[in-house]
This record gives sequence, C-alpha cells and structure tokens, in this order.
Amino acid sequence: MALKDKCLMTWEGAKGRWRKMLKGKVYTITCEALGVPGTKQASYRAANSWWEAKVAEIAHSRKVRDQPFVLDIRRRLDWAAEKGREDLADHLRGQLAEAKILTNSTTGSPIESDEQQERISDQYITSPDLEERLRGLEDLGVKGLRNLTPIVLDKIIGDRRIWDDRLRQARRPVVSEEKSIKTLAGRWLDKEQARGTNGQLTPRALGNIRASLGHFIEFLGDDKAADYITEEVLERHYLHLLGLVNSGTISPSNAKGRYNGSSSFCERSAHRQQHP
Repeated sequence: MALKDKCLMTWEGAKGRWRKMLKGKVYTITCEALGVPGTKQASYRAANSWWEAKVAEIAHSRKVRDQPFVLDIRRRLDWAAEKGREDLADHLRGQLAEAKILTNSTTGSPIESDEQQERISDQYITSPDLEERLRGLEDLGVKGLRNLTPIVLDKIIGDRRIWDDRLRQARRPVVSEEKSIKTLAGRWLDKEQARGTNGQLTPRALGNIRASLGHFIEFLGDDKAADYITEEVLERHYLHLLGLVNSGTISPSNAKGRYNGSSSFCERSAHRQQHP
C-alpha cells in the first residue's frame, strides 16, 4: 500500500469491517455494505470514500466556527490543490472536515473551550509522525525536547517550517526560469557530467551526485530562486533526513550520501552567487 493511499479508518479483519471514532462516537462500515471484497487491500479505498462522505455529512449538520488552526489547514489545502498534489489535498480535506467537527464546542466554559482548541490544534497542525520522530531522537540520546510545546517541537523536527516556507513562497512573485534552483542545479550537473567524461568522476559517483541532488531539489521545490539556498535550508534538510532515518525510510549511509551531496551543491551555489 503506497503512502499516499493512507487508510482513514481502522481495519477490523475478524469482523470484515472498518471502524473510526469521532467526538466520542464510533462509526463502522462493513465490506458487504461497501459492495467490495472482504479484505483490507480490496476495501480501503471504498472505506476512505465512505468516511470522507460521512464526515462531510456530519459537518454539514453542525454549526462550524473556524479557529486559527482550521484556517491554517485551509491555506495548506489551497497550496496542495494549486500544486496538483491531490494525495496531499485529499488528506488535508479529511483533516479539515474532522477538525471542523471537533471545534464545534456546544458546552463548557470559555476556558475549557480554549483548552480544547489548543489540544486539537496540536493534533492537526503538527506533523502526523512527530511522536515517532521524537522517540527516534530520544533513542539517539537527545534530551529535553519534551519540555517544548508541540508547535515549537514541530518547527524543530517536524514539517511546520516546510509548510511555513511553502505558504510564504506562494505569496512571492513567480521566479524566472533563468534564476530558479532548477536551472542552477542543471548547470551544476552539466559540470559534474563534464568531470565524469574527463575521468575525474566514476559513473557510480556521478550517479550518486544525480540522485542526491534530485532528492534535495524535491525537498526544496525547483520553482524557488537560487538565492533561497541558505545555511538554514541545509539545516532543515539535515533534520528532514534524520527523520527519514528514524522512521526507517532510508538507511544512515543513504542519508549521509544525500546530505554530503546537498552540502556540496549548496557550497558551490553560494560561491557562484558571490563570484558570478
């Protein structure tokens, strides 16, 4: 099952059904009712669609008051839709519908409501795997992170800084292709290719350079200006790679190769900007 095909409900194989709790109420749907075979692989897409429709139905029947973090989800959704990231947009639509239901507090004092909003905000605006990343760092001996608020923690080891940058970049003027990171990377790869042709790089080394740069550009976004590359960006990339290692997505040696490649590219890019 691909990452983008994340299950929105919990599979109960023994009962051949899907389950989800929302605001204290449990919702279930069987494979038979969905009209699909009784396996997780064959039914999860239909279950996802059913749950999204159910959430929309519930949300439609309730009065909704948008909180700041709900507006944040909306901005992220707009970005994903504009960039054609339908997998991410679908995930955010589900988050938005659920968050809007949970923020519809009909009882309790204002203080209780504020506390509830803070808890929900932490749940929906921090990275989904933040706890997993935190445990990974603690396993490596990093201490004191749990003293930080979830939002600050998400800026350090999560995806919040990435999202902040995405939304900030969305408000900037379009960068000309000549001044884009994509063009800069292409020129750098041409020079590395020339070194390979001259025997200064082995085919394997050249392949590693291409792969590491490709991953780095994907992390950055190739529509940004060349001067976007800074030490802070490189630090964010390091933390991003550390998160991938902690989650088991890539090996430490793979992360080291990617980081070395991105560091070399950043150093040469900085030199080029200072000495055109």
